[in-house]
Amino acid sequence: MDIILLIFFLFCYFFTIKLISKTDQQNKLICSVLPIIFFNFYLGIGHTTIVNGEKIGVGVNVITISLIVLVIFMVNGNSLKLDYGIVFFLSMFFVLILDLLYRAVDLPSYYSILFTYITLFTLYLIFKSTQNLKIGKFLYLFNFISIFNSLLSLAQLVTKKKLLIGGFNDSILYTEGAIDSLRVTGIAGTNNAAGNFSALLVCITLFNFLKYKDKTSLIALIFNLLFSALTLTRIGYLGILIEFIVFLAFYWSKKRKDVLRRIIIYCFSVPIIGLVLLVSADYLINKLVTQRGDTQSSRFIQYERVFDYAMPNNWFTGIGTGQYQAYLKNNFFISDINIHSQYINTLAENGLIIFVLYVIFNFWLLIKIWRKQNDKLIRIFSLAFFIANLICSNFNPNQYYFVNNVLYYFVMFSLLFGQVSKEKESRNHNEISLHNFSS
Repeated sequence: MDIILLIFFLFCYFFTIKLISKTDQQNKLICSVLPIIFFNFYLGIGHTTIVNGEKIGVGVNVITISLIVLVIFMVNGNSLKLDYGIVFFLSMFFVLILDLLYRAVDLPSYYSILFTYITLFTLYLIFKSTQNLKIGKFLYLFNFISIFNSLLSLAQLVTKKKLLIGGFNDSILYTEGAIDSLRVTGIAGTNNAAGNFSALLVCITLFNFLKYKDKTSLIALIFNLLFSALTLTRIGYLGILIEFIVFLAFYWSKKRKDVLRRIIIYCFSVPIIGLVLLVSADYLINKLVTQRGDTQSSRFIQYERVFDYAMPNNWFTGIGTGQYQAYLKNNFFISDINIHSQYINTLAENGLIIFVLYVIFNFWLLIKIWRKQNDKLIRIFSLAFFIANLICSNFNPNQYYFVNNVLYYFVMFSLLFGQVSKEKESRNHNEISLHNFSS
């Protein structure tokens, strides 16, 4: 009943947006779905299963439901034209259907990945249906998501609770390290997911700041860096570091004034950063290594286990979507956590053919963006965003981080199908709103 009521509300919501939008209806419909990201929670679909002695329910995220409803308003002949993206998703769904019929034992994990791919496919169709989506103005809206998310994380730190729908009073105390510590989750839901999420948001807000050089983007960037620090996720820190290196390496202005300003910033910032790291080295090592424990080496031990137990007889077919833990438990009596690499997980669970298609799909997106977009800053941003996600998704079980996958492909699809405004976009953030996406 809850899902039916939500669908009815969303139909009314999107219909109202379309009704009041005299021009550029499609782009405004896309922008209208962004606030729903704030409400990252699941609705049960009436199915429960027993996993490792624990009763677990299956749910669908409200974002998935929202995008399925939205695609009804958006889909057109252009969105259904065959391209590599369509081929990849259809191939993936073919395997997912076979897994459900013949191999799915751990249904909650299976449905988690299934709903993620359904969501990404609807996103792909939605963006493929758009015309003249202004990339800069669209990405600017993520500043407000970032600020909200950061303020939420501060509230979580103060209250020591997640404050999220479906888990409002859940504790943010992390008890799996050498020493218990508080790790915020933001709207991502878990601390490691939040670390990956922060890396993606930092890249977006850094792009916005370099493009518009306004206070809102700067505040969003600073808040995101604070949010990232509070997640205590080391791979997220590495992703952010790589993003800054990519921007610093490639984003050079030809103007003498900008070059001199950059040199001055480097001369002052490098010694200051070095001094801060030197002074706080003991604290950082204690907080991120001693207290957290040696989780990095355990990842490589797990990767060896994947290739030793899951892969030998399943190179081409995989062991089934979402079935890694169940496969090891049922066949080798080994208890393990989810694979901490989205790419290796795809190889192990879906087989070599789907893995190759998956890798090609992700690099195809980046290459298509570079071929289509001539804007230098857009190209640098897409490269930094791609590399950061590649790093973060391969040291955490990113296949189960729903919001992270949605955010990443939300942005990449907008870069692929959106347009860079030919006119110089205003640096005044007050001029950026839903009403001028077609200006």
